[in-house]
Amino acid sequence: MLVFFKQESFKWNQLAAFACILGAVYFIFKK
Repeated sequence: MLVFFKQESFKWNQLAAFACILGAVYFIFKK
């Protein structure tokens, strides 16, 4: 269960980082 939680957490961390990068790129090109 703990391992599964860790994997899920890691996956969501990657997703959040990807969203942040995407948002930053969008913000830069929108300017």
